[in-house]
Amino acid sequence: MKRLAILIILFSLGVVLSAQTTRKIKLIKANSIEYDSRYLKAQRILGNVVFEHEGSRMYCDSAWLYEDENRLKAFGKVKIIDPSGMSLVGNGLDYDGNEQLAEVREDVVMRDAEMTLTTDLVQYQLTDRRASYFGGGKIISSKNNNILTSESGFYFADSKVFHFKDDVELVNPDYTMFTDTLHYHSYNEQAYFFGPTTIVSEENNIYCENGWYDTMKDRARFGENARIWSKEQTLSSDSLFYDREKGLGEAFRNVLIEDTTNRVQIRGNYGQYLELKDESYVTGQALMEQFFKTDTLFVHADTLRMLPDTLEKRRILAYYNVRMFKKDMQGICDSLCYAEADSTLSMFEEPILWSDVNQISGTQIDVFAYEGKLQQFFIPSESFIISEVDSIHYNQIKGREMRGQFKENVLKTVTISGNGECIYYATEAEEDSIPHPEARIIGVNKGACSDIRVHLIDNEIDRVNFMTKPENAFYPLEKLDAKELILKDFIWKDALRPKDRNDLFRSKESASVLNETSSSTD
Repeated sequence: MKRLAILIILFSLGVVLSAQTTRKIKLIKANSIEYDSRYLKAQRILGNVVFEHEGSRMYCDSAWLYEDENRLKAFGKVKIIDPSGMSLVGNGLDYDGNEQLAEVREDVVMRDAEMTLTTDLVQYQLTDRRASYFGGGKIISSKNNNILTSESGFYFADSKVFHFKDDVELVNPDYTMFTDTLHYHSYNEQAYFFGPTTIVSEENNIYCENGWYDTMKDRARFGENARIWSKEQTLSSDSLFYDREKGLGEAFRNVLIEDTTNRVQIRGNYGQYLELKDESYVTGQALMEQFFKTDTLFVHADTLRMLPDTLEKRRILAYYNVRMFKKDMQGICDSLCYAEADSTLSMFEEPILWSDVNQISGTQIDVFAYEGKLQQFFIPSESFIISEVDSIHYNQIKGREMRGQFKENVLKTVTISGNGECIYYATEAEEDSIPHPEARIIGVNKGACSDIRVHLIDNEIDRVNFMTKPENAFYPLEKLDAKELILKDFIWKDALRPKDRNDLFRSKESASVLNETSSSTD
């Protein structure tokens, strides 16, 4: 009981001490004072009224002062100036001196050295200089010309921090931001946004669902469904970093670059967009997709780079461990250049191109297409075409320079210029295998000529024209040994051929093992 009595005394003493430390609202001046204790227990203050409380001055045309409750109601040209110099004006004021809480209403304007807030109602806590508004407000920053509007907001004057909620719009001379929730740090001009956010500018548009923007340095990070898009391109990823001044965008994880004009997509795990040069590149499981009317070209490489070209078209560079797949064409090489303007694809460093049953190789392969359909290919040197007849016999054509013509994506003619050589087999259907006849080799043609033209039907050699000084002969198969049936530099690399889109990501090491196994079997 003694302890309880002591606690009650201490609590009562604390209340008394608290009451003693809370100063009363002080009337500084007025034109007249009226008092009627029978009804309101308040003083009616009229004309040029000035109050003072805890260092803050309050001005109005008239007021009711409730001394017992230490509060007041003010009307007409209300103004509060706190010790920091911040001002708050309106047409009405309710002020609780014990809580040091002011509520200003009607045509409210709040100002400090860096910003101006206009709204219809503000609650201002004088102890920690915290202002809040509801029902719509506008803030204009004199520091950076930002104009911000929202349904509700909080301003912490000491820390220069704003919190805005619902229908937030931030207008800057260079961009406009729309978001659901925004925290703005005026002292370092950084904005933090939460929820769906869109930033619109002349250069591009940005969308994300969380992130921050350094408005002073024009740098930002965007997260969750982040994307940047312009008229021609869209860059999206799990996380984006953007430096507007440098025109640099960086993307991390699930990166996607879309060229809507040319129907191209590039994917990967990391990407960069150089806005000033209109260039971009992607690494980490990088994959390009070129969409045509009836098919898609897929290209995988360590790095994919997209560069501007003529007529709003682009060049795409793929380098290191390039693998590509299209229903009618597959290939591997070390590096590749694809020009959207004329659909030209150039393969470098040990390139191999597969078209149906044909394996095509050389020092460089240039493939020309139109609207996704193969037109022709060109090899400047060390050209070689191989097609499989059976597991141990192969048609072969080689020479210095080679050009091939396609019709409806099927190889029709091959022209060799310089050092031409060929081996091709004559076959006939075995009658006893009908209705599913199988080809039986009846002999082999072996020839050499400087210039050769080969005609194909259904990807099989139909006839060969030896243009100048031919050396050609037809042999029964048993007259030639195995070594004579293989041209120099022959290597069958079908094990390296991409079988589908997913096979593009087969590791270089596993592909090498498969190729070594295939070569040893042959």
